[in-house]
Amino acid sequence: MDPLPRRTEHLGRYGFTCGCTLCYEDQADGKASIARRQSILYQLQAQRKKQSSTDIEGLITEIRKTYRSSRSGPRPDLYACYRSLAQALSDPDVILEAELLALEALGAVFTRSRPAKVSGQQSIHVLVSPALGLQDAINSYLKLSNDSLRAAFLDGAR
Repeated sequence: MDPLPRRTEHLGRYGFTCGCTLCYEDQADGKASIARRQSILYQLQAQRKKQSSTDIEGLITEIRKTYRSSRSGPRPDLYACYRSLAQALSDPDVILEAELLALEALGAVFTRSRPAKVSGQQSIHVLVSPALGLQDAINSYLKLSNDSLRAAFLDGAR
């Protein structure tokens, strides 16, 4: 997802001013917050392979600070951070949580049940599909599906 200044510039060429929730919320966050967010994302992308999960969690904390606490709706700049975190992790349960947080950053809403007593597996239901970044969301859903199938296969092999 392009940052607000780029989206505004692109739409402005056609005399259009967007009033969607994302643009409204980004404007309300302020130019300094948007610039800080972009700087942090640049750090993430520039050193993608070299960062530990702890480093990425620190960047997530910094990006979260750039959003107003009253902000509603998606926070798409967190998506790349949570996906990078999932790729840096090895614990399947923590990877699952990072992928779900990535999808929530795009606007998805889930319900989560407690782990079942017999299988130990929690149930996750999608209440609202992601509002943004549909290709990114598909990648996250495929990762979750692949990991679930792998876990089921390994459980069956035991």
